[in-house]
Amino acid sequence: MNITLKEIAEEAGVSTMTVSNVINRKNAKVSQETKERILEIIKKHNYSPNMNARALSSKHSKLIGVLYFSQNEVLDFSNPFVAEVLSGIEKKARAFGYFILVNHFKEPEDLILLQSNWNFDGFIIIGLMSDKFELFNQNIKIPTVYVDTILQNDTLKRTFEQRKDVYFILTHDRKLARKATQHQLELGHTKIGFLTYDIDMNVPSVIIERYKGYQDMMGDLPVHLIPYKEGTNISLLYDKIKDYTALVVTADILAADVAFMLKERKKSISLVGFDDIKISKYMSPSLSTIRIDQTKKGELALEKIGNQLKKEAKESDIIFLDGELIVRESSFKVIGDEQF
Repeated sequence: MNITLKEIAEEAGVSTMTVSNVINRKNAKVSQETKERILEIIKKHNYSPNMNARALSSKHSKLIGVLYFSQNEVLDFSNPFVAEVLSGIEKKARAFGYFILVNHFKEPEDLILLQSNWNFDGFIIIGLMSDKFELFNQNIKIPTVYVDTILQNDTLKRTFEQRKDVYFILTHDRKLARKATQHQLELGHTKIGFLTYDIDMNVPSVIIERYKGYQDMMGDLPVHLIPYKEGTNISLLYDKIKDYTALVVTADILAADVAFMLKERKKSISLVGFDDIKISKYMSPSLSTIRIDQTKKGELALEKIGNQLKKEAKESDIIFLDGELIVRESSFKVIGDEQF
């Protein structure tokens, strides 16, 4: 029998209002110690606080949680990566007869509370950083697909030993970054920078894999990591990039902002991005990029969950997707200091 809100309050030694506030994340006035105590009781009793969760308490709920990891307060659905992965998930969810619930999270308690409110058949978790992986993964006991989470080999081995229902979908990012950099080198550039969002370079990630690919191809040439803090004025980047003849940019959405800023200043820098988002070919100049099928990632993620639930999936594994270089107007040859 499911424990009640009142019983949780009694076990935690607090009021039912306090428990309700924690469940609904209205816990600004609740101490961290009290919040952790309540969450532990919720987790221990697998508490389902609403009728939706109770109605879904049968063997399969047909509900898949799609969780985007982000330090931002609100998930940006206008981000092409978010939208394209989600479109692939939604497409396959229809085919498998599943429903999806989309949320964003940044702390383990977000995941605990989400599971306490809904009965999920599986999770698709997107963009979780490797240094937070084990903290989150230990709170999940259902089939899970991680998209774009890159782990050290020892962590990956330990995870596969502990669970047979966890999957990873990745891209050959390092190899593809070599292609992007090689393209700039073949155009005659030697002053090539790597422009990326500002992240911890000591934590394995998609961006670091791309940076490694850039480093691989630069050989004896100077390598330059150019960080950009997301949300800051893009014009502040100009002084950092103006002396380069070419850039490898970790995402098309960032490359598009840079291209617009350069055009305003009548400055030419050869650009290659990543993703091939839909606006890339409509930009002026159109953007050279590494095409990655993000929609396919979403499709594969849902397929893995669906096959696991039907007992048709292989044990835990990793899937790598490839990509291709798409050459457009934003990348051009250089002769000496003149660009063409």
